[in-house]
Amino acid sequence: MATYKITENTQYNSNEIYFDSKPAADVLTALKGLGMRWNPRKGCWYGFVTQDAIVAAIGANDDELGGVVSDGYMGAMRWDGNKSHKYLHGAELSKAIREELKRQGVKGCSVSCKTYSGGQTVRVKVATTAADFVNREDYINNYDCNDLGYWLVTEDGEQIHRDKWYTLDGAEQQRTLRSHAARSYDYSYNHDNDINHYYIDRYTEYTEAFRAKLHKINAILDTYHYDDSNGMVDYFNTNFYRDIEVKAVA
Repeated sequence: MATYKITENTQYNSNEIYFDSKPAADVLTALKGLGMRWNPRKGCWYGFVTQDAIVAAIGANDDELGGVVSDGYMGAMRWDGNKSHKYLHGAELSKAIREELKRQGVKGCSVSCKTYSGGQTVRVKVATTAADFVNREDYINNYDCNDLGYWLVTEDGEQIHRDKWYTLDGAEQQRTLRSHAARSYDYSYNHDNDINHYYIDRYTEYTEAFRAKLHKINAILDTYHYDDSNGMVDYFNTNFYRDIEVKAVA
């Protein structure tokens, strides 16, 4: 059950399709039937057929998750999930997502949809267990300055900006870094956390397997989602917004 994304290559006037894992045999047969070829350097299939033709060929397999990237409003990128054409709303949308999660084997989730004037938001709550977290000491020892946000918390509980952290001597930097990592881990372990779905792999307190689960959830949401917004000109055109919340260990 691969997830895919189709993008346009304007340089060659072609389309490229990227899968997160090897697609099913019937999908490969469909791609070859369209005259598409494998590009090992870029890790994608490419060809000169339209995006609609690609979706029609591989979208017949309802197990596939994904959608199409195309030119959007005033130069932005448009996303059309391959099930966004169903135009689901409210309880119907949350029900469809729950059923898709079940079909994809994703467990421990609840789905709700809040509707309001001008839009709706889908919230997926994901339960954790202790097994979903990496070892605490390993997390602290592997934490480095590339993981820093703008603010850190020292051993004394003082909050300092990262620019000030860079002025500390090496030993103090390491003490502060370890203290901040410990607090970050403990907070995630004991609190509910909203996940930024654009940066799932930055949540290194969770195991690779749990982050893969978050990616799968996000891919399912993408499949039902369309977005032709352009924030640069304050233009918003999407069928829903999303929240992914990780529920703390009981």
